[in-house]
Amino acid sequence: MSCEFDFVAQPARTIFVGIGRQMNELNPDSKKIYLPIEHQERELDAKILFSLFAAEYGYETVLGYKETLRQQHGDFPQGVWIQHNARGRGKSLEYFWYKRLGLSMVVLDEEALIRQTDNLFLRKHVPGVFNYIDRVFAWGESDRDFWLQSDIVSAEKLAVTGNPRADLLRPELLNYYEKKVSEIRGRCGKYVLINSNFPTVNNAMGEFHKFNISDKRNFDATEDEMKGFLNHKRNVFDRFVDLIPELAAAVQPNLLVIRPHPSEDRSVWDERARSIANVEVVLEGGVAPWIIASSVLVHNNCTTAVEAALLKKPVASYMPVSSDRFDNKFCNSMGTMCFDEKQLFSFVNRVLNGEYPNDISRNEILSHHVNVDEKKFACEYMLDEIDRLSESGLISRKAGKIEIGLRNIIVDTAKFLRKNKKKKGVRSLYLRRKISDIETTEIVSRMESFKSCLGKFHDVECADVGRDLFMIRKQTCAE
Repeated sequence: MSCEFDFVAQPARTIFVGIGRQMNELNPDSKKIYLPIEHQERELDAKILFSLFAAEYGYETVLGYKETLRQQHGDFPQGVWIQHNARGRGKSLEYFWYKRLGLSMVVLDEEALIRQTDNLFLRKHVPGVFNYIDRVFAWGESDRDFWLQSDIVSAEKLAVTGNPRADLLRPELLNYYEKKVSEIRGRCGKYVLINSNFPTVNNAMGEFHKFNISDKRNFDATEDEMKGFLNHKRNVFDRFVDLIPELAAAVQPNLLVIRPHPSEDRSVWDERARSIANVEVVLEGGVAPWIIASSVLVHNNCTTAVEAALLKKPVASYMPVSSDRFDNKFCNSMGTMCFDEKQLFSFVNRVLNGEYPNDISRNEILSHHVNVDEKKFACEYMLDEIDRLSESGLISRKAGKIEIGLRNIIVDTAKFLRKNKKKKGVRSLYLRRKISDIETTEIVSRMESFKSCLGKFHDVECADVGRDLFMIRKQTCAE
């Protein structure tokens, strides 16, 4: 079965006008989902998986880099926009505009699971932004309770769904990573993995990029909290950097692999590892196969500890500097807490020697924070909620052609000015680390791997609808 898409190579904005018409011509009753990607390696697999499930639910999903989708959304048919978070100074105006376009707004907050502090996390949201949002999908019960206690999201807008990133770690999908895991093990052998999480004090954009506080009320107290958090984070970061030679020596002849956070400046780690034979710094592909292939994960306040726990991998929470105020208790509870080098080296070597019991208490804590249902995927929980939202009726489109045209001029002008601001070269490099060119063949290859693992989605296809933009849906044309 095949179906050809006759999309003409024109400027992106024109392409999307054509897409809107052609999608309706092919399937006038189709339901639309728009799914932007912020961090390619962190999100792409999960969002492809979600798009496959969405096709089974009868949706056509336009998937792509968030900035490209934002620039073109004035040309989209009505549908559901799934935002990766609701943070930022301009979000209220942006979401007001989405509503004008007839888009229902759903937030899948990728970073609500592991927060710097509750107050700092909330202060990144403009007051009133959730007035424009129709649903907030929570990782688990703890996440939902946090939002309820914040008083900025009403109960009827909250749904505990879990996250597609957790779906990727289910036993039935482990074969999805089989080839990459085999490659990593062949290259690295037995190794200890450090996943760093220090973008606030070791950012690729330097001092230019720190906190994005949007709620300026009582800012003096918030500023004091930011300074305290940064001081704590800097102290932990310095201790991790100092740790590398000693830990490398402790795990010999095994390899020590350092995987920096995608937003970090990796040069610090490269320099530290330069003269140590059994240390390698890597920042390639998604993190899951690197966790699976490792013997043990070492971290501090990092979401990868949660992913390792879901994979039932040994975790060491290295806490050489501890703070009741700034440490994330849930995250660090996903591993054995080690408060000095001696404790860390002892635990790591016990694991390397095969001495690691299953941590039942960790599993109980994890279930409260991450919704995992053996019989149902998080993707399905999300789509059930989106179906309920769609059944209540699509929002009418209020913006006319003139308004859309004026808005596009403003967006293009703002983009031009941003490109010419100071730090433009640094920011360009920074963004390229988050997202790179994606080929249709790569998307299709990943789709085929999911189809093979799950034994379904065989009638779902992918069409290239612009640079780094794809439409995933059920096939509509016969041979």
